[in-house]
Amino acid sequence: MNNDGAMNQGSVDPAQQGIVITGASSGIGEALALEAARRGHPLVLLARRQDELERVARQCRDLGSPRCHALHLDLGDNASIEDCAQQILALNLPLHGLINNAGISQRSTARNADADSEFHLMHVNYLGPVRLTKRLLPSLQNGGGILVISSVVGLFPFPQRSSYAASKHALHGYFETMALEEKSRLRITIACPGRVRTNISLNALASDGRSHNTMDPGQVGGLDPAHCARVIWTAWKAGRGRVLVARGEKILWWLYRFIPPLFVKLALRVSPV
Repeated sequence: MNNDGAMNQGSVDPAQQGIVITGASSGIGEALALEAARRGHPLVLLARRQDELERVARQCRDLGSPRCHALHLDLGDNASIEDCAQQILALNLPLHGLINNAGISQRSTARNADADSEFHLMHVNYLGPVRLTKRLLPSLQNGGGILVISSVVGLFPFPQRSSYAASKHALHGYFETMALEEKSRLRITIACPGRVRTNISLNALASDGRSHNTMDPGQVGGLDPAHCARVIWTAWKAGRGRVLVARGEKILWWLYRFIPPLFVKLALRVSPV
């Protein structure tokens, strides 16, 4: 292993470094799948929407992925996770990386959020990825890695994101601890994007548990998913423990760390939608 860290491909054929990606049917997950395909990695793409997943898989094959499998996965369903894990292991693919990208956002205050929807959000964003990771962890190659797509709200609080923030904070606690435990074998990176131009706000959970079904202006003007994926991939390849990919949200992060009272004033003025 050289200075580029666990994901370096200089001395190992990428065709022998399979990568599993959850939430690969759109957004950052799709962009990361295309990024990996360009580098010649075999891929296992996971998501609920099979038609969109097959579309991404075709693009990955066209870009150079030697093997690209599209498998159904619902992270809110333990049986689905177990079945998917068994299918992945049955492929006998050399597993080098796992990208935990899939998740659901939120658009509701803590006071008004439906309790069942909060439990579901935690299952999809935290408990599901942990269960899948534990099933695949023994099969990951030495020198491989895990990439966790968190959020800036995994670093600081933000209105109408209480359960979403809690799920991302949980990911940080779990995978940062695992990074210490697996330091001699795996590199684990946590990526914290700000607003990215994806459909995450459309699918976010409103106070009644239904989809927000609105494209927030912040998402429309967000970062390009392809740019976001390139920055994240580079950080993962270099073995960085954390990467923050954002614009103005970086200011909130620094204020939260060093000038908390000013952070509170600004956070309450920024539109949460």
